[in-house]
Amino acid sequence: MKIAVIGTGALGGFYGGMLAKNGNDVHFLLNSDYDYVAKNGLTIESDIHGTFNLKDIHVYKDINEMPICDVVLICLKSTKNSFIKNIKKIINDYSLIVIIQNGLGVEEEIAQLFPKNNIIGALAFIASNKIGPGHIHHLELGRLKLGSFNHQKTPLVDDLIKVFKTSDIDAIYTDELKYIRWQKLIWNMAFNGTCVILNCTTDKLLSNIHTREMIYELMRETVSAAKACGVNLPDDEVDKIVETTDRMKPYNPSMKLDYDNKREMELKYIYEKPIEHAKAAGFEMKKMKTLLQLLHFKQAEYFQD
Repeated sequence: MKIAVIGTGALGGFYGGMLAKNGNDVHFLLNSDYDYVAKNGLTIESDIHGTFNLKDIHVYKDINEMPICDVVLICLKSTKNSFIKNIKKIINDYSLIVIIQNGLGVEEEIAQLFPKNNIIGALAFIASNKIGPGHIHHLELGRLKLGSFNHQKTPLVDDLIKVFKTSDIDAIYTDELKYIRWQKLIWNMAFNGTCVILNCTTDKLLSNIHTREMIYELMRETVSAAKACGVNLPDDEVDKIVETTDRMKPYNPSMKLDYDNKREMELKYIYEKPIEHAKAAGFEMKKMKTLLQLLHFKQAEYFQD
């Protein structure tokens, strides 16, 4: 199985690195880190799996030089999704396209580009950051939940799940892609934007009685929005997510890191699309809409600098 990793950052670097470490045929597309990784290799510093450096790996700066692959892992920031049309050069009609991104609505757009391919949505429940050129720090967690968007589960999907598991990646398949996307949004919508606005890590939000209650309110609103959209998340889901986050190490969500580094934030799929879907179903996400307005202000502020 040839596996392409498009976007070798916090997610692509970790998952691709784990696959390559365990002997799989992985092909990494890099941008600014290409020269460094080609010379020094890819380093994964994992608090769970240990630190390892991968020097004998396939790395590319130009997608035109990559081979046709059976599986393409899309690990780009969703703000870079305009690039995805270029993967047509490395797939055939049978290739599996796996989108490891947060938010809602990404599969619909990519399926329009590649109607013959099986489009898989994947949610990464992980704490991982890119801390330097070709250097990924994996703090904890790592489960991948995958679901097919436009086709039935195929043998290639089963094979990919097995490859993940034999590479020490906790991967599971579900028929409920919409469910897992809303499930992940509970955490993402509450913590990503709030950490940006209040300039803090997740532990700080939960250690203060006022912001802790605010996080609960934001999460409950997301659960209500999901139910309006036909996704019946359990009532205790919020408590479980907060308990898990309480046990996590202090963590800067990806949106906070993007803001700190003056990169465009992933507002479209993490906030705008869910708010639009909920409104179409008759539910107004008032708290999230206010948070989104503040995030647009922050984003416009740094783009004006």
